Amino acid sequence: MPITYSLNRTVGPASEPVSLAEAKDHLELSASDSTHETKLTRFLQAARERVEKDTNYAMISQTYTLTLDAFPADAIEIALRPLTSVSSITYYDADNVEQTLATSVYVTDLARRIVHLKYDQEWPEVIDARSAVTVTFAVGYSSASAVPDLFKQLILVQVAMSFEDRGDMSKRTHWETAYERLLTPVKRSNYP
Repeated sequence: MPITYSLNRTVGPASEPVSLAEAKDHLELSASDSTHETKLTRFLQAARERVEKDTNYAMISQTYTLTLDAFPADAIEIALRPLTSVSSITYYDADNVEQTLATSVYVTDLARRIVHLKYDQEWPEVIDARSAVTVTFAVGYSSASAVPDLFKQLILVQVAMSFEDRGDMSKRTHWETAYERLLTPVKRSNYP
């Protein structure tokens, strides 16, 4: 039987990868014009969220929990990237008591985004219940300056689409085509 899982963000990003000033510059708005700042701030957040969803990349440092019904046979795979750390793995043992898995049992491969057992180790027995295992981990770039320009451009295309075509859906095809072309090298494997 396949292991079911859920992924939840517990700590969101402290900032956006594209600043309000960068969005204004992209839209050729005056830096001193504050007329659209509330709207642009909302567009920046929505654009980042879409890019994150479409690519499985977290733009700025965030914390997530991955809950599983059981330990997998081999490794725990983390879909989001870039993976920066695994802070804990907790589980409910056969007696339904929450335990923290010792780091001496597993190793985290940040590049491959997996947590696997160390040599001669085994996953502990867990209770037969939903969400028996919880992996807490951090993903994302450390600052806006570390976010690759391609992701920033994807966000700016989304902001421009939202700003310039408010309510006029007939122009969206042009923007969506530009977005899709930029997205191609970084889109998640099961996109859309």
